[in-house]
Amino acid sequence: MTRSRRTVVTLTLALLLAGAGVGVLSAESGGTAQNGARETTEGTDGAQEGQEGQEGQEGQEGSNAPSVDLLAGFDPRDHRLEGDHLVADLDGGNRAVLTLDTGLQAHLEGELDRYAVPYASVVAIEPSTGRVLAYVSHSTANPDGPDLARDPTPPTASIFKIITAAALIDAGVSADDRHCYSGGSSRLLARHIEDSDSDNRCATLGDAVGSSINAVIAKFADRNLDAPTLERYASAF
Repeated sequence: MTRSRRTVVTLTLALLLAGAGVGVLSAESGGTAQNGARETTEGTDGAQEGQEGQEGQEGQEGSNAPSVDLLAGFDPRDHRLEGDHLVADLDGGNRAVLTLDTGLQAHLEGELDRYAVPYASVVAIEPSTGRVLAYVSHSTANPDGPDLARDPTPPTASIFKIITAAALIDAGVSADDRHCYSGGSSRLLARHIEDSDSDNRCATLGDAVGSSINAVIAKFADRNLDAPTLERYASAF
């Protein structure tokens, strides 16, 4: 968004794709979980996270994946240090050892606190395994607020502009190229993409990314990208 009622610094590296926190933990029924990128139940070999794990959670008969009830009460923000690992207590007496890297987690929490960042979220994922190494939701302005890492509303949603901008740069658009615009601060309509006599403000691609100017990003994308290209860049990211 171009403007917001609150000042927001969003450091989101990646967002969890499941509300239960797939990739953050593995859990063992009635006991302690093993740290890693798997979910296991007592006496089973475990199910690979991702599509296989999600399918298993649907309760298919004969699957060796755990019941979704195993994750009841799980909040990625709620954990405690036990030995060398961060541990989360789940409902029903279950317990999970998280994949979070204790050093990275503490560093990020400390930096956001040290700079009194009003609103920020960081999710760091190991690409080769999908393990979540850091999960931070921080707000100096509203310490008791919701989990910002899973908040789909603006300005968090504007992270996709980074993907669009990367595709534009590769398509030959310069950071100094500009478009003039009007409107489009809260939503985009077809008229915002068309050049008009009412376009009384101008911004470069760099300005549009830095200030999250929807109309300018949309104009650049409309004139330089097509749907398959944008889908390819989204998949690559």
